[in-house]
Amino acid sequence: MVEKNQQFYEKTAENIVWNLNEFYNSPKDPKIDEELKKVVDSSVKFKNDYCGKIAVNNLTVQFLEKALKEYEKLSADSSKISQYAFLNFSLNTLNTDGKALLGKVEDKMAEIENNTLFFRIEICQAPEELMMKLMSSPELSNYHHFLKVTLATKKYQLSEKEEQIINLKNLNGKNAVTKLYDELTSSFKYKMKLEDGKLQLMTDSQIRNLRYHQSGEIRKKSSEVYFKKYDDNLLTISNLYNMIIRDHAVEIKLRGFKSAEEPQNVANELPNEVIDTLIETATKNTPIVQRYYRLKAKLLNTDKLNLCDIYAPVAKSVKKFEWNEAKNIVLDSFERFDKKFHDEAKRFFDNGWIDAKIAPGKRSGAYCSSSDPQLHPFVFMNYTGNMRDVMTLAHELGHALHAVFSSRNTFMNYHSILPLAETASVFSERIVSDNLYKKLTDKNEKIALLTGTLEDFFATSFRQNMFTRFERQAHKKASANVVSADELTEIYKSELKVMFGDSININKCYHVEWSVIPHIFHLPFYCYSYNFGLLLVLALYQKYCEEGQNFKPGFFELLASGGSKDPVEMLLKVGIDIKKAEFWQKGFNFIASKVDELEKIM
Repeated sequence: MVEKNQQFYEKTAENIVWNLNEFYNSPKDPKIDEELKKVVDSSVKFKNDYCGKIAVNNLTVQFLEKALKEYEKLSADSSKISQYAFLNFSLNTLNTDGKALLGKVEDKMAEIENNTLFFRIEICQAPEELMMKLMSSPELSNYHHFLKVTLATKKYQLSEKEEQIINLKNLNGKNAVTKLYDELTSSFKYKMKLEDGKLQLMTDSQIRNLRYHQSGEIRKKSSEVYFKKYDDNLLTISNLYNMIIRDHAVEIKLRGFKSAEEPQNVANELPNEVIDTLIETATKNTPIVQRYYRLKAKLLNTDKLNLCDIYAPVAKSVKKFEWNEAKNIVLDSFERFDKKFHDEAKRFFDNGWIDAKIAPGKRSGAYCSSSDPQLHPFVFMNYTGNMRDVMTLAHELGHALHAVFSSRNTFMNYHSILPLAETASVFSERIVSDNLYKKLTDKNEKIALLTGTLEDFFATSFRQNMFTRFERQAHKKASANVVSADELTEIYKSELKVMFGDSININKCYHVEWSVIPHIFHLPFYCYSYNFGLLLVLALYQKYCEEGQNFKPGFFELLASGGSKDPVEMLLKVGIDIKKAEFWQKGFNFIASKVDELEKIM
């Protein structure tokens, strides 16, 4: 039997593409300008109708309710246009029409934001006793959480004019910087020789997939080729990162935040102490990672692994999956959990709401995009056919299902906070992984799946914790002085040592790995959300294993709540107290138990 090559598996997904015509015919569709003008005009009218009339002593429930409904509609209409520009740009970051549209839309969104930002400011300036009374009225029950969150930002707000200046500054400031980072890194192409000796030109997704190759030499060479491209551009990338950090530092100082990550904590409605406890507990548990990689070295019959080998397959042949196989695995697993999960996920395959094709200029990675509860989400990935792609499909579909279940809410309560946004996605991975594991009878296949599961845990928890610790140090240094590429690399080098200890040899090329992490450029301190999400899901999944069908009503209610309630309050309803270190430790104990299980099988 002839072994199928990598390109075969990629081609099985070449027709899995979006049709964005349900938005517009193309980036040049005249409807875009018409709708942009309409929404900008609506924002001007909103300002004329309500500016100066919210922070007053005679504000009524009826007047505030009318304003909130119009503000919500304006936000939803703006979000749809922005979503199209972003989705279109993701498919080809090098396309000039797509880039021009994204820039134009960002300009108009800043204009809309400037026209409407008075609203949040005036809510905070309204008489406190009156606002508390209005918030408790039945007419505003749908907007209670939005008003509560807005009032919580009161002490960090600047004047309307200052807020407007920041919005306009961001267009040619941090927004332009992150866009340049995306365009630069998406343009990278990698020349790599495989077993046949032929030189291949690879995209980011294709060369990163070689981390799972059977050949240690190919894993080593591909990591060197990959990171060298970033190393060659490190002067540019480090300057871009400094610009982002220093811009962030100026803004948090102006607003009065205590730390660089506090703006993200406030946005996530999470106390600083909760995140401190999460980071400390994760760091304390890094011996779990080190113990595992010593075990894996034994599995691979070597004294010590190199960092480029941490994803090396333990089986003699790596199982690959055609697109339809991946689809069936995910749908079958979802159906075993709940028919609603299966039926809603199937719609994404049936209706072409997934884009999985490998293509030049396409943004790397994966995401799920949802803008408005009246519009279905879109799943984006780069399918190469390995087991992790199957899990990525499950993960992103989990995000999509979360959005579907929360679509009972109006726009203001539709999106959950970032850490809770990972709940359905990581839970979906657990469903698929557990279903596959139960079907296996062969010892080596069980080991392969268990090692893959553990490595996914490490990537979602300890690795993201490492990124957050790196960000903390980088922001602390760069907020005072420009930090050189060498200094950033030294910080990352030390964090690699914290995570892995002496359990592996750290290849020198990995010292620049910080430069390939898009989240630290796009949204500082986003990464802890993954760690939070994984540990939360491990707790939820253990409850599901214990309670069975009785678990589902509370879980579905959690997903359906979207962003309508305080996260601490929502989680207490399902028996989880995130303020306690013991809660986080339970998650790490579960991960450690899987290492125990691996050791027993070995």
